[in-house]
Amino acid sequence: MVTNQIVVTANPVFVSVPMELALISREYKAGLYHLFSWFLSKNVSELPMQILLPIYFLVGIGHGFDVFIYLQIVLIIINSCVIGLAYMVSCLVPRVDIAPLIGMVLIMPFMLFGGLLINSDDCPDYFVWIQYISPIKYGYEAVMKIFWNAVDSISCNTTNCTARTGQEVLESYSMTSRSALGDSLLLLLLNVAFRAIAFIAIWMRLRQKK
Repeated sequence: MVTNQIVVTANPVFVSVPMELALISREYKAGLYHLFSWFLSKNVSELPMQILLPIYFLVGIGHGFDVFIYLQIVLIIINSCVIGLAYMVSCLVPRVDIAPLIGMVLIMPFMLFGGLLINSDDCPDYFVWIQYISPIKYGYEAVMKIFWNAVDSISCNTTNCTARTGQEVLESYSMTSRSALGDSLLLLLLNVAFRAIAFIAIWMRLRQKK
């Protein structure tokens, strides 16, 4: 769910934002509005879609309605954070032909070292820093913690079973350092940082063109 949310959400933004910037540049230079007014209105106007699109009503996650609600909240935060990341890339590289490529190149190490494909404890020391700025890491861990903390026991053969409880599953994936709430708050922090960098990048670019 996390990977699908990130890739499917980011790709359209990598294309749409650079296409808007030429028009924004012209209207900003004409003094029609302040740049922050456009940026704020764009962020606010897209909120309803960011809230509605990540909802999976038919997944059948189980373990109670509260688990379902918590997962949807995390998916909404992931969706918003990824859009913030796409804003940042698109404003730093405002070309329709290049921004999607740069964006996917950036997402791949986030995916690789974010705990999804490689256990965090097995990550080489010189790549550890990547996981701390990876929205995939915090989103994936939050989803895993919400789901597996609701699993009291796992029915399996004791000989071949590597984990008997949800907590043991999280320990095997090295996901016991923070709570799901902590991961969600870090996602929100990354979201704000990505969007702030995006605004500063486009603001500096337009000032240079004056």
